[in-house]
Amino acid sequence: RCLESKGGRMPHSSWLTSCGSPIRKLKGHLLAETILAKLNELNIVEIAPDDRYGRIIRLSSVSTARQKLWALCLAETMVLKMVSDWARKLALTSYEQQNIRSFDEPPPEFGGFGWDYSAPCFLNGIVRYDETTSKTIPGFFVADICLNQSVTYDDLVPFFTKLNIVRNRTGVRPFVPCFIASDLDSSAIKALRQHKVLVGLLSNIFDKDTKDLLATLINTLEHATSFAANHPERIESLLEGLSRIEGEALNVRGALFTMIVGHYCSAQGARIEINKEVYDPESEARGDIDVLVDHDSAHVSCIECKGKHSNARVTLPEAQKWISSKIPLMRKFLHSHEQYAHKHMSFELWTSGRFEQDAIDFLRAREEHTAKYKIAHRDRDSILRLFQEAKLNKLARMLIDHYDRRST
Repeated sequence: RCLESKGGRMPHSSWLTSCGSPIRKLKGHLLAETILAKLNELNIVEIAPDDRYGRIIRLSSVSTARQKLWALCLAETMVLKMVSDWARKLALTSYEQQNIRSFDEPPPEFGGFGWDYSAPCFLNGIVRYDETTSKTIPGFFVADICLNQSVTYDDLVPFFTKLNIVRNRTGVRPFVPCFIASDLDSSAIKALRQHKVLVGLLSNIFDKDTKDLLATLINTLEHATSFAANHPERIESLLEGLSRIEGEALNVRGALFTMIVGHYCSAQGARIEINKEVYDPESEARGDIDVLVDHDSAHVSCIECKGKHSNARVTLPEAQKWISSKIPLMRKFLHSHEQYAHKHMSFELWTSGRFEQDAIDFLRAREEHTAKYKIAHRDRDSILRLFQEAKLNKLARMLIDHYDRRST
């Protein structure tokens, strides 16, 4: 059910938070990993390594397109960061101890279960005082999120299962649970209230404009190729809307930079695909090409996009990972498809920021010593010149207005 509520495909970290089973051994309960292994043995789910999400879990029968997965992951991460900021400003949680799920490490844990978000809570009635140690012991504020659809009672069953187990355990600190969603049907709202859960509707936590902005964002990223090629004004509109929630929108701004690059390539007459899924049947590894550019009958490019503020830097480890891990996977994909296999291939690393000098030295050395295909890199100034030379003034303005800001 938890897979269905996310469209049939999710990162492994999301499985650990949403399946309703513990991530640490609890007497009488199967671990989330054990259940996942059994489902995989029965061919109900498939598990595959992934260069962006670590591992992907998907239903064998049906699953959402990778574009939707990309859109949902970006939107949910942004909302979790917004909720974190909201909770800190209300003094609902500790200001410095905010825990948000990521794709490269275990999720936040409370009560033996994984959560999409957790933070210590020092509110009266939640906090405790230990007379033996003379220390204040906080409770916790925890939350899960689902932005895929209008959430129903059935979608919430794994969440309630987790909640009931934690509440029935002895020795667990007091906690305040919250479920975050863009839409909840009446059965879901009623059940959340009965279970004494904070109803985290986006329009209530924030406002209707923020909810609408997120819906537009998900729709735009889900159909990124079409919008990048034909409707650059949608990108500009989203960037302007996201400027209101600056800190939380950094990852999303990176995705929109990918669409900006895609529009530039499309405007030059090339056929493009944004966030193209690639797969290596030998290793079963999956990944993405940020912008696949089919120039003509003789040339195809794969552009990796790093959407950063103008003074942020692409580091040497980032450049090395692109060369050693991502390019080989993309090459295998291109060689396995007849429409690309015979073409001259180029792999380019573009950033709206700049490169560390050691990254530049590394990339230049690889560019000079690679003969089978072309390697290139472009920074913010080089990209801006391309836009200006092509008389794509809207793109140039977007780059200046929304990426030329200070960043640590």
